[in-house]
Amino acid sequence: MILVTGGLGMIGADTASALVDLEHEVVVTADRRTDVPSFLAGRIAVERLDVTDRKAFLALAARRDISDIVHGGRRLRRVARREPPLKRLAPRAPE
Repeated sequence: MILVTGGLGMIGADTASALVDLEHEVVVTADRRTDVPSFLAGRIAVERLDVTDRKAFLALAARRDISDIVHGGRRLRRVARREPPLKRLAPRAPE
């Protein structure tokens, strides 16, 4: 079974649909809305989950036989905003 985080958003839902079309079993997660688009109705399983909640994430993995994960959710974790984003992503000079 493939887990698609953020699977009810536009990109996640299209990804879930493509995976189902390829005959994969798919479970999608959503942390706010759980209304399933009509083109996915009856084709996927939906789990309410905040992907930043490690305990809930592991509980979901224990309930489902997850083989792969596609991360389409809003975030994996919160990043401290101590530096401007471009500075955080800039390559570091060799030491």
